[in-house]
Amino acid sequence: LISWCNTYPETRIKLFSDSHQEAVNEGRWHQQMSTQKEVYFQQVVDAVFTHNHDLHIRQLYAQYPSIFIKPIKSHHLRLRKKYNDANKTLGATGAGLTAMELREKPEIKRLLDKILDTFPWWEDLHGFWRTNPSYNTVFSTGDPGQDFVMEAQQFFAGEKSTATTEALPLVGDSWALGDEDTVAKEDEGLECDDESSHVLDMQVLPHPEVAVSPSMNANDNINPVL
Repeated sequence: LISWCNTYPETRIKLFSDSHQEAVNEGRWHQQMSTQKEVYFQQVVDAVFTHNHDLHIRQLYAQYPSIFIKPIKSHHLRLRKKYNDANKTLGATGAGLTAMELREKPEIKRLLDKILDTFPWWEDLHGFWRTNPSYNTVFSTGDPGQDFVMEAQQFFAGEKSTATTEALPLVGDSWALGDEDTVAKEDEGLECDDESSHVLDMQVLPHPEVAVSPSMNANDNINPVL
C-alpha cells in the first residue's frame, strides 16, 4: 500500500483527499477526487494481489477482484490509527513538524527513533498526512504552543503527559488484528500476508496473465492466507 502511494503520488493525493494547506505551501492547485474512492482502492488492490507470491491468491484475485478491496481499506484504517497513536507521543507541535525538523532536536530525535523502531511506516505516512487534518488529528486539534521537548522528557521519565498515550499499540506486524479493531475483525481470513504488504517487498509491476484453475468456483472457500 505505501509503496503504491510513493509510486503514484497524484493518485495517492486524491485517495487521501488533498490537504489545502499543503497545496498552498507547494504552490499548486488543491486536488479533489474526480472518481469514486473505490476505483483508487482497486488500483492499490491490483498492485498488491496481482504479484502475490502465493499462486492460489493470485488465482482468487483474478476471479474475484472486488472482494479484495475490503482488506486493503481495513489496512488503511489501521495505518491511520497507528499513525495518530504515534503522533500523540510527539504532542500537538511535534506532530506538525517534518521528520527532518524532528531529527534536528536531540530531545525529540530519541522519541522519533523509538516510534520508528515499532512502526517503521510512520515517516512515509507523515509525509502523506502531516498537514492533512483529516488524518493528522493531533496536530490539527492541538495547542500549537505546546512544549514537545518537555513532553519527550516526560515520556522517557515515565511521567504522565497530555501528549503521551496510556497505551501505545505500536506493533511491527502491519497486518496484525487488534481486539479493539472491529473493522479488522470483519476481514479475518481475508488478510494480506506480511510479505505482500511489506514496504520493501511490494513492487508495482506490469500485470501478468493469471490462469484461473478450472476447478475453482464461487462456492470455494476464499481465504488468501493459506
